[in-house]
Amino acid sequence: MEISKHKLIYYFVGIDLLIVLTQVKLYLPLLNIIFILFLIPLVISTLRWENVLRSKSILLFLLCYIILIFFALFDHGPSIYEYVYRFSRLIPLFFAGVVISYNVKRINGVILFAIVGLFLGGISFLFEGGSQLNIRNVMTDLSDYLRSPYRYAPPVFVTVLSFQLIKKIKNRNLKYLIIILNCFNMVTVLRSGFTAPIFVFFVCIFAYLLWACLNLRTRVGKYAVKIMQSLVGLTFCWLVLGTFFAESVVNFRMQSLLNYIFVADSFVDLDFTSGRRITLLTRSLETFIENPIIGVGAESLSGNETRVGSHSSIFDLLAQFGVFGFAFIIMFSSWIVISYKLSRKWSSHADISLGFFCVWVGYFAGCISNPYFLCAALDHYIFVFAGMTLGLNYKYNYGSKKQST
Repeated sequence: MEISKHKLIYYFVGIDLLIVLTQVKLYLPLLNIIFILFLIPLVISTLRWENVLRSKSILLFLLCYIILIFFALFDHGPSIYEYVYRFSRLIPLFFAGVVISYNVKRINGVILFAIVGLFLGGISFLFEGGSQLNIRNVMTDLSDYLRSPYRYAPPVFVTVLSFQLIKKIKNRNLKYLIIILNCFNMVTVLRSGFTAPIFVFFVCIFAYLLWACLNLRTRVGKYAVKIMQSLVGLTFCWLVLGTFFAESVVNFRMQSLLNYIFVADSFVDLDFTSGRRITLLTRSLETFIENPIIGVGAESLSGNETRVGSHSSIFDLLAQFGVFGFAFIIMFSSWIVISYKLSRKWSSHADISLGFFCVWVGYFAGCISNPYFLCAALDHYIFVFAGMTLGLNYKYNYGSKKQST
């Protein structure tokens, strides 16, 4: 009976992600609510709670939720109730990700669901015609939030994870199919013209390079090859961007950023190059300095940019919740540390943990320059991935022979 519950959770989450990432116009919010209502009793009856309560990272996750509830009781900001609603709605998906991590094959299956969903979403754009650069007002038109810039971050993270998935697949036809779907998804990202997801993709590759450098002392030959692979990958991606998208705003911004850092070009307008992010980040930082204890309240989701920059999850959390915002930042960091530690172990899930490490480094970097945390277009699958990451945590005792069967 326990195995059937695990399978139900796996299928509910997989189908939900496929629908969410396919196209919002075809996605009924009621269907997601139904999935979550089914997940709640399944998750409660399946989780090994004695292990859950021993995991510091999951306790930290719940602490962040308690902080949101605490601020909601005092009506701390016009958007606080929306924060609590989104967090509450996603908790079952988070714990479902923990359950899915009992079996590494199901983690791979969820990634495959996501790849197919993203491919169908990209196809739908082609059939609709029109420009993919048409940005809707995502705060007032949630039915079209996949047309926002944040529509193009999921393909990046899923593609990074699929690199590790492809290495493990033995079926050659399935391997080629995933490669083709991923190529299509990345072309969709490039065609979008949005800088942030492409920048995050480069950050994920740098994370792989960082991982190889940090492990260089243990096995010089093995990790020297990985360093060369990541450098070749970075060079190839940069050549593609500069050759086929030479006139794009993405190429212009990234080239300007490199000139500013390495050439010390004083003519580069960093604020313009960053899409006014420097101004927005500065505004949130100044707000935090002026209100360091409890912040000014949850305002970013309301579109109030007078005190909160509304374009950085990390800095906005500090501006909105003061020192309590550090709990959320530590939560992000814990996912990175766990994935890194697990990726260094010789086990059945070391490769997928390396993929998660690269994803969370990229996600953290994305949260610095974008409102990715509790973002409508990201939150479903990113919370499932968070649950998987923590489920693989050795403190939660997954990955052992007894529990991976």
